[in-house]
Amino acid sequence: MTTEIPPSLKANLFIIGSMKCGTTILYDFLCRDHRIAGATGKEVHYFSLYKEKGEEWYSSHFTPDTQTKYLLDASPTYLDMAENFEIPNAIKNYAPEAKIIIMIRDPIDRAISQLNHFQKVNQRDDLKGLNISDIFQILDEDLPVDDKTATAARYIRDFSFYASKIQRYIETFGTENVFVIHNEDLRAHGDQVLSSLYEFLDLSALDDEHYSEKRYVTGTHEVKVPVSLKTGLYAKYGQDYYSSCRHPGVQRPTSSDSALHLNQPVGAIVNEVGIGSDGFLFLVGGGNSPLDMLIMDNTQRSNIVKRWVDQTKIRQATLSELGIKYIQCMIPEKISILGEKLGWGLDLNKSFGDCFGVHFPNAADSPVVDLFSFFRNSPYRDQLYFKTDSHWTHVGAFGAYQNICHKLEIPFCEDLLKSTSSSGPVTFDLGAKMPWTFQEEGRFFHFGEGAKITDEGELVAFKKKHGLENDGGLHVGSFLSFEQDHAPQPESVLIFGDSFSEYRDHLLTGLLAGTFSKVSFAWTTNIDYNLVQELKPDIVICAMTERFMTAAPSDNFDLKAFAHDRVRSYKRPQE
Repeated sequence: MTTEIPPSLKANLFIIGSMKCGTTILYDFLCRDHRIAGATGKEVHYFSLYKEKGEEWYSSHFTPDTQTKYLLDASPTYLDMAENFEIPNAIKNYAPEAKIIIMIRDPIDRAISQLNHFQKVNQRDDLKGLNISDIFQILDEDLPVDDKTATAARYIRDFSFYASKIQRYIETFGTENVFVIHNEDLRAHGDQVLSSLYEFLDLSALDDEHYSEKRYVTGTHEVKVPVSLKTGLYAKYGQDYYSSCRHPGVQRPTSSDSALHLNQPVGAIVNEVGIGSDGFLFLVGGGNSPLDMLIMDNTQRSNIVKRWVDQTKIRQATLSELGIKYIQCMIPEKISILGEKLGWGLDLNKSFGDCFGVHFPNAADSPVVDLFSFFRNSPYRDQLYFKTDSHWTHVGAFGAYQNICHKLEIPFCEDLLKSTSSSGPVTFDLGAKMPWTFQEEGRFFHFGEGAKITDEGELVAFKKKHGLENDGGLHVGSFLSFEQDHAPQPESVLIFGDSFSEYRDHLLTGLLAGTFSKVSFAWTTNIDYNLVQELKPDIVICAMTERFMTAAPSDNFDLKAFAHDRVRSYKRPQE
């Protein structure tokens, strides 16, 4: 005969996993609070493994006193085994007003930690000597369902998928009763996490305890994982990991420090976008993936760079014969400067631009402007690029402009930063790829407001006429010229570039237009020597983003003919 357990003796606070996500550390801390009584042995697993033992057996694990407000059960299996609503419903039926704390972790780190646990704690001989790559290879093999090695591999893989299980608890208990904590936040920002958690529990925070004490700041020994494998796994887990961290409406830690971002799915890849710390997103996929240059074979990278080195020397010689000053500026990808925010252990010195720059020491006769050292050492590193776009901000563009002026031995115009500007929330390309759209504050200057447009090429005129300025298929071939009568510098400039320069005046082209008497922009990675002969500029600047270095240009390009063909062949959507 079952005896009804008084409600005051029932567990009403649950830390439900996942395994190897820091549940023990959180349990130990909360149990130091006299208002919280933890279950004997921490993990009871009643609702997942031992339901048949009955509520009296379960209740025997708790010893509350008159000050107890919460009875705490910390059993990771309540999340790990929640493949349906059976476990959430069982807890709900037992304790309808229960508070649920869900611990999550970087899915790859968690999987590696569980494998280590199986090997070192459980002494699993069948897993001895295996690494995380072996585990996923096992899952690709056609092994029997009951094979114990394959079963362990499935646990290691599947326990790192959290989102659907979190959703089941949200649907069962409501968002107001579910609190999600990221293991990394608990270790790095324990005080802030605990402050938010105590608000969730409607408890005053302990005055004499600090979660940042050394005994609570622990982590698993880092295991080296090849970057190619790591990025592949992040792509596999990315959508789930992102959803687990950013589920709308769920309770999560907050911080009074606006610069501190908690519950970040750092490292996840979603829709070809890598998620970094501090709210930064990175382009890591697509036809010209910046990530590829950092993980490709060294020989392949060397061959690509060599073609550019050879082409640059040819350009320098050709333009020198024409009496034209030549500047080659490789524009760093955001991942080349801030890639450590992804947490993948990338060797950023393997970027195309870095390897290219090695061939051109910073000598007076070198045409190359080195932005890489300047950007990496800048006190404004986090302001050089938009967080949710692959492009640089006006800060990054101005840094490049400063370096170009230095190379040309002319003063830069600091007053350009006083130009008319507009700002507001913007949804950039990378933010738009996320399941929940990101916006950030964008500020755009009209650096060329002191100059007038004297020539719009056929393609630019066509785009303006039909409102197609942002049509990516109509960028290459764009041409536009600015002139001003009382420019600080009398020289004329022809810049061959891409979207980091732009034909509009809010980036590098605009900064140059505010400095020189005449600036013409041509959207191409090639040098059009016919255009050079026609315009006869004093200076030619080639400013190109690293991702486009995979194919060295032939410089056999007719920009006007290309633009004419694009206009003639373009079919607008309504047609």
